[in-house]
Amino acid sequence: MSLTLITPTAWADDPPREPHPTADTSVRTDSPRFERLHLACTQTDRNKVHCEWRTPTGDNAVKVVLYGSVNSGGRVVLKTLRPPAAGSYTRSIPRRARELDFVLVTFNVAGQVVGRSPVITIVV
Repeated sequence: MSLTLITPTAWADDPPREPHPTADTSVRTDSPRFERLHLACTQTDRNKVHCEWRTPTGDNAVKVVLYGSVNSGGRVVLKTLRPPAAGSYTRSIPRRARELDFVLVTFNVAGQVVGRSPVITIVV
């Protein structure tokens, strides 16, 4: 039996890719320093999705990163804020997209995840 690795194709209207952080984004949510972040995303019209988030309250976060993926493909950085702050992001829906996933993550100075939102999935 042979395995074939299929890599996602970037759409022409996708934002440029930034390197993924080296931190493991699977974190223990029972840690007292872990923050559950608030992220709200809605499809505003046929071709756009708008996301908003609140200012992270954790005092050890140095940046907040919004990640996105199309059709369960590779994760890309959509927006980074240093220092972490409330923000918003509007994304055009790529052609042939069936679903868009968004997640908000905060990192400390060592690159460790200190906060994360639930994944928001928009079915188009």
